[in-house]
Amino acid sequence: MTAGQRLPEGRVVDAGARAAYRLRPTVRADAELFCTWRYGGLYTMYDQRPELRANYLEPSFRYHSVSDARGALVGFCCFGADARVLGITYDDSALDIGLGMAPALTGRGQGAGFVAAIVDFAQGHFRPSALRLTVAAFNRRAITVYERNRFAAAERHQLRRYGVLLDFVVMKRRCEASSAAP
Repeated sequence: MTAGQRLPEGRVVDAGARAAYRLRPTVRADAELFCTWRYGGLYTMYDQRPELRANYLEPSFRYHSVSDARGALVGFCCFGADARVLGITYDDSALDIGLGMAPALTGRGQGAGFVAAIVDFAQGHFRPSALRLTVAAFNRRAITVYERNRFAAAERHQLRRYGVLLDFVVMKRRCEASSAAP
């Protein structure tokens, strides 16, 4: 996709925005920092907890740290099983992506480029035919960012979390033909 290329429904993801991010395998210091992140309000369900530290370092979960153009750590992502929400049955038709942006950066218009960089990385490194992510339905900010990156709602699920019923949206997108495995 080139800078300023229009996506369906007229939405645009600036190619320069995605280029501002770099991904690398997560190291212990990154995992320690992630475990301090607190989102507040409704978003506390996304708080990272110290007991998750080992997950960030487990090679089979394929966690990556995301840095900005200055090299500052701004988020993380993972690919595969650890990106799935427990209680939802998934098939193998897509590569699952989990991600988190530093709480201080959320809601500041940086999400589309952040997600685009993760999508580009996934397509280039894993060559899936499709990508999938799962998000809490109340998280309209995230859903809008995912839609700008050509994800569309594929399924809805209701699960009991934190003593309440929460709706989750499973979103999918096809991968670029040039990136998909033959």
